[in-house]
Amino acid sequence: MNYKTKFKYLKWSLILFVLLLTVFLFFITKYKIFNVQFLTETGNVLISSLLFLCIIFVLIMLLFEQLNKWIQELELNIEKLEELKYENNSLKQQIELQRKLYEEKDVEHRIMLKMITLILQSVELKKVLNVSLEILCNFLGYDRAIVYLYDRSKNMLECVSGYNVEPNSLTKSSIDIDKLQDNFVVKTAIQRKPYIAGGVQDFISVFGIFDKVSHPDIIASVPLESKEKVVGVLVVDNVKTKRRITQKDLRKLTEFTDVIGLAIENARLYETEKNFSEQLNLKLNEAINKLKEAQQQTIRAETLAALGRMSTVISHEIRNMLVAIKNSAEYLLEPKKSEEKTKYVEFILKEVERLNNIVDDILAVGQKLHIIPFPVDVNKFINDVIETIKLMEIEKEGVQLVVELDENLPIGFFDYNRIKQVVINIIQNAIYFLRTSVKKEIKIKTYLEDEYIVISISDTGCGIPDDIKDKIFDPFFSTKPNGTGLGLTICRNIVLAHNGILSVDSEYGKGTTFYIKIPLKRF
Repeated sequence: MNYKTKFKYLKWSLILFVLLLTVFLFFITKYKIFNVQFLTETGNVLISSLLFLCIIFVLIMLLFEQLNKWIQELELNIEKLEELKYENNSLKQQIELQRKLYEEKDVEHRIMLKMITLILQSVELKKVLNVSLEILCNFLGYDRAIVYLYDRSKNMLECVSGYNVEPNSLTKSSIDIDKLQDNFVVKTAIQRKPYIAGGVQDFISVFGIFDKVSHPDIIASVPLESKEKVVGVLVVDNVKTKRRITQKDLRKLTEFTDVIGLAIENARLYETEKNFSEQLNLKLNEAINKLKEAQQQTIRAETLAALGRMSTVISHEIRNMLVAIKNSAEYLLEPKKSEEKTKYVEFILKEVERLNNIVDDILAVGQKLHIIPFPVDVNKFINDVIETIKLMEIEKEGVQLVVELDENLPIGFFDYNRIKQVVINIIQNAIYFLRTSVKKEIKIKTYLEDEYIVISISDTGCGIPDDIKDKIFDPFFSTKPNGTGLGLTICRNIVLAHNGILSVDSEYGKGTTFYIKIPLKRF
């Protein structure tokens, strides 16, 4: 019985009970609401009870009507509550399902992050593939995994790496795409779609790796892509567990193969760059060796040329001296006056001295200079040099000498005689090249620059042409007809032995300035 039938029985039972009770009470108490004269006492009691019963009946009906509405509302709320309960259970199930999916995704992402981290730690292709396949099989639950890389030059799929596979099997498992068009691995590479092998006919002609596969749907292949190009194929199987591979498995597998494909491409680019760098280094080393060989040949050629120039200079100078000495000696053999003999003896001694000086210059170029530095008053040093220059008949050449000395110059520290030799040599060259100049002036200046004492020697001569400016310090290079080409070379060596700098600034047609820079610090 439903609640409506029960409610009806309850309502009428209650009405009947109230009626009977009311009649009984009225007759027991003989209570009268009305007192009609023409009726008996019993009639008045009966009429009063009936009237009261009508009032009670109306009230009970109204009460039960209201109760009926409340019960209907309650029933509706109960139905809604049941619906909410059902929906709540559904939501719980969905939330639980989503939680499981999120947990699976979280694990997948963690594994993928671990794979990416391990892959990024190495750029070697073999190591990248081995790490990727190991993580893939352990996480997704495959028994074995193999990677084929596409060799475009041979149109072949080369088996390069495997997990839980005998290494000897890998070397014999390359696939010729032209010969095996129906093979599931080739189909995967050509169609660029995942493939689940449905039977033995799909892979029996491939190789011996899958010779134990006898169940359908336990082997699958997924293309490895990078930049919308197939770089290889990943093959997995469950030859031991016999677990079937589903489309859901393929979707998970595809997520990982995207990372593997990118890693393969990066590793290949690294190997290409590495090979290119190695080849470039080889070519560079070859070029350097050839350059060194060419430099050695150039040095040998320049050395031979220098030796040739040196031999020419030496032979010319010595020959002239020997001729003069020979003639003077022959003349001494003749009976002459003693004054004339003295003159020729002095000439012989002078030429021998010249010959010794040339030999000394040649030796100074090839030997290490012995420097004896000591404190020197630079300005007093310049004045001593000027006195020496005057003995060279500088005034007879019509050369005007200008001197500008820094009175606040500190004490220098150098080899007095060696630096004097440098200054005099530069001044002698200046006097020589001033012979054809209209304005004949030599300017000697001293000053302090940074941590150097500077002696500058300027002239108003013809200057140095740009094409020979870099050669003036080379041994045996000279523009003088009878010059040995060793003067400036020796000067540079002397200054360098003091840890100093000898430089030149010249403008052709206007003049030249030499700068002798000696460090203040002792060496």
